[in-house]
Amino acid sequence: MNAFANCIYEQIERGWRTIFGILVAAVSEVFSVAAKVVTTALQVVGTNIIDFAKMLESFFKAVGLLDETESVEDLGDRALQAEEAGELDPEQFDSYEEYMKKVREFELDEERSKTITPEQKMEKGSELMTQLAVAHYGEAAGAGLVTMVAEHREYFSDGDKLSEIGKLTKDGEAEVADIVNYVEGKPQSTEKNDAAFDALLRVEKNTAPEQSVEDAMRAIIALRDKKEDE
Repeated sequence: MNAFANCIYEQIERGWRTIFGILVAAVSEVFSVAAKVVTTALQVVGTNIIDFAKMLESFFKAVGLLDETESVEDLGDRALQAEEAGELDPEQFDSYEEYMKKVREFELDEERSKTITPEQKMEKGSELMTQLAVAHYGEAAGAGLVTMVAEHREYFSDGDKLSEIGKLTKDGEAEVADIVNYVEGKPQSTEKNDAAFDALLRVEKNTAPEQSVEDAMRAIIALRDKKEDE
């Protein structure tokens, strides 16, 4: 191999190391952001961790990031046992998708499962869902989504509204970031606020078709006002 070819090869090799370095850092960043969000969310939901986890589950199934046959509790169980087995070191994975693949494929010890409480499994599952949100939607929107659900858990309690939001975002008819920013009262353009309001209005009508448009609008405004009053 001549000097020029050697130089090109070295540049490519350095490039791959850099690329993989970025990917590994990205996985670590997902864990770092999610850990902070989950800690705060769990403080807010308190003993309602099981209900909270099921709300997140309904959203991620609707957007297709969880299969219909999957459950947050089962994934939490697998993640806990995989960690105990030393198989979930974030530095071992080049992407969060690889990490989740490992969780899904981990073979459960049924006897060990019996010793882990549903709350422990759901808490770990909620952590996974938060990581999934951050990995898929980015730090601001992903973390904001989980925080929004925790802070407005009464509004999202039955899971139907989150499922509807998931369907709209999956179909490209709404943006997670726009809805989160609207509900949380964060600055964004009038156009984005209007789009978020329209999406939430559709959610209201799809989940409670018997209510009037005026009542649906009042419910959405109250959701926003609750945040502004805090």
